[in-house]
Amino acid sequence: MLIKLARSKLVADAIVYSIANAISRGALLLMLPFIMFAYGTETFGQFSLIWGVMNLVTPILCIGGTTAIIREGTTNVADGAHWTKFFYLVTILGAISLFVIATNVDFDNKYSWIYYSLALAVPNTLILIRLSELRTLENTNAYLILSIWKLSLILLCLYFAITLKMDFYSFLLCTLMCWLLLWLAVNQHSYKEILTSCFQSNEQSKYSIIKYCIFLIPHILATWVLSTSDKLLIDHFLNEYQLGLYSIAYTLGTVLVVFNAGLAIALPRYMYKDVTYFSSFRIRNILVLCYTAVALIISVSIIALLKIDATYSGFINEPERVVQIFAICCLGVYLFGLSQIYSIYIFYHRATRSIAYASITCALLNVILNMWLIPREGIMGAAASTTICYGVYLSFVYLISLNVEKRLVHGGWYHSLVALGAILSFSASLISLANVMK
Repeated sequence: MLIKLARSKLVADAIVYSIANAISRGALLLMLPFIMFAYGTETFGQFSLIWGVMNLVTPILCIGGTTAIIREGTTNVADGAHWTKFFYLVTILGAISLFVIATNVDFDNKYSWIYYSLALAVPNTLILIRLSELRTLENTNAYLILSIWKLSLILLCLYFAITLKMDFYSFLLCTLMCWLLLWLAVNQHSYKEILTSCFQSNEQSKYSIIKYCIFLIPHILATWVLSTSDKLLIDHFLNEYQLGLYSIAYTLGTVLVVFNAGLAIALPRYMYKDVTYFSSFRIRNILVLCYTAVALIISVSIIALLKIDATYSGFINEPERVVQIFAICCLGVYLFGLSQIYSIYIFYHRATRSIAYASITCALLNVILNMWLIPREGIMGAAASTTICYGVYLSFVYLISLNVEKRLVHGGWYHSLVALGAILSFSASLISLANVMK
């Protein structure tokens, strides 16, 4: 009965975290029509870059500390609170270092947006650390409310920017101030506790946690390269208009990871208590098939909306081309979503070095393919190269998970066929749906 209750709570937690993750990841998507209306396609492409770099700098600022907070705080709430204060301090010291470096580096006008990415990363990191602490406290309602507030503030800033006819960078500065005020409001620890947190743990414990976190940074960087290098190279080889079109298609595709990300956030805590159950091929089959079904429903809905837009409003430029790029990007994001399911087993066994090697290899391959295909095929080449690399990454992650979690070997071939069938079915459906727009 206890196991059944835990599993039912897992579903409830997964739903809440999916909604919160949708709010977080959907910020870029929700802002798409407003930024395009107020500032144009080119500015949305630039905003997409700012958002991507901000998400890259965020885990580096806290040296991957959110993972340590969740790992330690899941079994001991007091440890979670301690490491929350410690990584607050690390983030603040990192922010001061960033400020010193930024004031001594002169970017030309084309790359001035990097300053805003670095600045926004600071409050974003502090809020993310607080969200991680709420996960250790199993306070899903507070987690959801804080996610809603974070999104609401940036939408409110955008509303005032449009109403008062502020320029794009003034809107970013307004968002920066609002996020800082939000963190000050939700922070539960005194500044004295934060400043003295580095003296409240023994050196051996501190060293082991920092060592674990540092090994995650190469993986985080490589994952960011996989998802963002295509945009940077499009900006370099092509122009801002092409970047804007690609960003629209790619942003629409990222909606697919919402369901899987919510499950990935909720699942580890339950998996620790009953690894055998969650390692069975039956449960893995259910996860893969459910994710595929949800991904297909979302894809159909997005393509239908694009078809309606092309027929009646014409809000998005070149809708047929956007759909073709979306179909390719969507497949790539779907493959990456599947890899998230298997990576849970890798993090459970702390095999961070193995997954770092896999992600670095795929990131390098992604850069090489992008540099070769973008000048020849344009944004279609960028979509294709990124999708290929996500497929390679999924293969690596799946093989590593089989190696570190021996219980996955049972029924492995059967599950592999189910997963391959799901991938092929999803790919064929996307091709058919994309042809509707021709």
